[in-house]
Order: sequence, then C-alpha cells, then structure tokens
Amino acid sequence: MNFHYITRVSIPSLSAQSIQISAMCSEFGKKIINFKLVSTLNQENIGLDKVFEWKRIKINTRFKYLEFTLKALFHSINEKPTHVYTRDIFVAFILSFLNLKIIYEAHKEPKGKIAFFLCFFLCKRSNFKIVSISQALSIYFVDKVNIKKEFILTAQDGVFVDKYDNLRSIPQKFLRKELSLPLDKTIVLHTGSLYKGNDAKLFKSVISNFNDILFVQVGGSSEDIDRYKQYYREFKNILFIPYQTNDSIAQYQMSADLLFYALTKKNDMWWCTSPLKIFEYMATNIPMIASNIGSVSEILNDKNSILFDPENESTIIQGMDYFFKEKKDIIKKASIALEDVREKYTWNQRAEKIINFSK
Repeated sequence: MNFHYITRVSIPSLSAQSIQISAMCSEFGKKIINFKLVSTLNQENIGLDKVFEWKRIKINTRFKYLEFTLKALFHSINEKPTHVYTRDIFVAFILSFLNLKIIYEAHKEPKGKIAFFLCFFLCKRSNFKIVSISQALSIYFVDKVNIKKEFILTAQDGVFVDKYDNLRSIPQKFLRKELSLPLDKTIVLHTGSLYKGNDAKLFKSVISNFNDILFVQVGGSSEDIDRYKQYYREFKNILFIPYQTNDSIAQYQMSADLLFYALTKKNDMWWCTSPLKIFEYMATNIPMIASNIGSVSEILNDKNSILFDPENESTIIQGMDYFFKEKKDIIKKASIALEDVREKYTWNQRAEKIINFSK
C-alpha cells in the first residue's frame, strides 16, 4: 500500500481540521510503511519535521485552489500512489481518473449543485470510497447520493488519551495556579471557537442562574471574544481566554470541575458533526454537560454525560442542579465516558479502521 493524504488545509494551525489531519497522519505514518502527507508549503511548516514523509507544495499564483489541485494531480501521476485519502471532493474527482483508489473523508453533505454532482458521479465509480464522521452522515450518503453501503465507513473523530493520562497525576490546584485560575471557585469550562451557530449564547443559562460558578471560555478569535464580552458585559462570572496550543487546552480542560459542550440547530453541522472537543472532554475523566441533538447522540448518552435540550433553558438548569446534587452519579458518568473513549474513540483505533476499510 502506497498511501498519500492530500489536503489544502494549512498544516500546522490551530483550526480543528488541521489538528484532526495532523493526528490522523501521525497514526497513518506509524502503520503504513509508504505513507506521505501532501499539503501546501507555508511559513509555519518550512523545515518542520514530522514522523512521516511530507511533500509540501509551493503555491505561486492567486488561483490557489486550482494550482494546488493540478500540482497534486501531477504529483500523483509521477509518484503513483495506490491510495489517495482526501477531505476535498474536487481533488477526489480529479484523481479518480487515475488508476488508484480514492478515499474521501466527508465531514458534511455536499454543498451546492456542483459538489453534489461530483459526489454522485464518484459514488458510481468502483475505485471510490467514503469515510464519514457520523452515522447520520453515512445514512445521508446512502439515501441521497446512492453510495453502496459497503463503500462507506462511519468513523467518528478521536483523541490521544495518553496526553490526558500524562496530566492525571498533577493535582488540579497546581494546574489552576499555573493557568492563573481561582482555586476556590467551581469552574465550568468550554473550549473551542465562538463563531458557529451562536452556540456560545447557551452559556447564559449557566452564568445567569449560578452566580457562584466561574464560566471559562478558552478559544476564539479576538473579534469573536470582543463580541461575546459585550454580549455578557453584565456578568462578572465569565472569563474569556484566547486561542491556546493544543497542549494548553488539555491543561485547561483538566483544571475544570465541569466541561460544557454547546451546540444548537443554528449550527449548520448540528445533525452530522463529530466534534473533537467531545472526545477530549471524555478523555479528561471530568464530568460533562452537553447539548443532546443530532449526531452527538451517537457518542453521548445518559450514562456518560449530563444531557440537555439546547432549545429548552430549563433542561440546562436541571443539568446543573444535578451536577451539584448527585456527586456520586456524576463521578460515575465521567468514568464511563473515559472507558468509552478508550474503547472506541482513539486516533489509533480510527486509523486502523480506515486502513482496513481502504484495503
């Protein structure tokens, strides 16, 4: 197997897709002898070493998308990989005419007539397969795009659990001191961006009804943070912390008493998403309270988390009351979440599934 992962996503960056691709390439590189990442050259990755082979394509024109796709095509013609893995449907379409196997990782339904046509065309080809990030999305491709069930694999995202295992021996108070967080407050924490679907407006149910807690939001652009600081200007119990490195995010998560996952139906991907932060939360062994809509229910349940309806504020308040009153049950839920993520949602397990599917 000569396996190439081709992507236009900037590697490395703080975006979720960059983190996800880097994690998968790390695991592919350990398991596949002839593995190569093909991405764009940028200032951040010049001279950056990885444990796998990495081809960085220099883009010279303002037609970046077209130039990258054509150079990826010529690269594949010259190097003759047996398998190409990509999250880009146009790259998948162009390379499907070569004598190689295409595995397209789908994170949402095809948007627009052109993308839908490309997917529909590819699903008729014998050298094309799809890896879908949720069961809901797999059902969509089977029902709407007519891909055969044997040509699609559901593989939710994952996490490096050992990163959290390495932090477990550090007392929480030490983490809080290092991060300049208060030692005497119950901390409810959310990590991630602030720009999707007004999800962050769900914080208000916690902040306004539980004055003694400190709600900590880690991540978001300076523009988005300023916008939500204005939105929450009347409250003193919310703290905004800008983008952090992935390792720092893990420390923040481990410093919390309760982790908050926000998702509303105003987020276009609510029905098919597979958020990295859910698996990170599960790996902490810290309780989680989460929106219970869409594909999230494929991962979370009443046994491993506190669930609420994002369209009903009273369920968020009930979930918070449950957190404060039922400590024994809360500890058990967090423990089950950790067991679930170890058994089903590591990057290592995901890579293994995809490699077997690709063969």
